[in-house]
Amino acid sequence: TELMSVFRVDEDTVRNWLKRWEQHGRNGLEDANRPGAPPKLNDGERQLAVDLLHEHPNEPGAVVREIEARTGKTISRRTLNRIARK
Repeated sequence: TELMSVFRVDEDTVRNWLKRWEQHGRNGLEDANRPGAPPKLNDGERQLAVDLLHEHPNEPGAVVREIEARTGKTISRRTLNRIARK
C-alpha cells in the first residue's frame, strides 16, 4: 500500500515489481527495451532538418518539402516536430 501511494501506481504494478525483484533482483526492475520503427532520417538528415528549421522557423511545410527534395525521403510534420523537440 505504501509503494502504491509513493509511486502513484496501482496494486498490479507493485505486484509485478515485486515478482520481477524476486526473480531477477535489482536488474529485474529496469525497463526492457521497447521496440519501435527505425528512424526515418539518419543523423545527418536530422541535422539537415534542424538547420532548415532554423532557416524557416515558421514554415514547417516548406521544411518537409525541402527534406524530401534533398533526401528523397518523405516525413510528416509530426515527425519534424519530434525532431525539433529533441
